[in-house]
Amino acid sequence: MTSSGFRGVSYHIRGRYWRVKIKAQGKHIFLGNFANPATGARVWDVAAVLLRGPGTTLNFDGEPPAGVRVDDVRQRLISAGVLRASSV
Repeated sequence: MTSSGFRGVSYHIRGRYWRVKIKAQGKHIFLGNFANPATGARVWDVAAVLLRGPGTTLNFDGEPPAGVRVDDVRQRLISAGVLRASSV
C-alpha cells in the first residue's frame, strides 16, 4: 500500500497532489496527478483491468465512475508501449 491507502496512488509533497502510476512489463507508467486520492485510485483501477484483465485486484469494485475516461487511460497505456491498440 502507499501513503494514500490505495494501490498505485502516492502523495507528492512538493506539488501537493496525488500521483498515480502503475507498473507493467517492468515499466512504471505515469497515469496522472489528482487532487483527490480516490479519483486517482479509480484511474489506476481502469489501467489495471486493461492491463491484467477483469479478475485483477482493484481499489474499488464495480464500473469506472463518471469522470474517468477509459479511452484516455487506454491511450496512455498504448503510448507507453504496454498495451497494443489491436488488443483492446
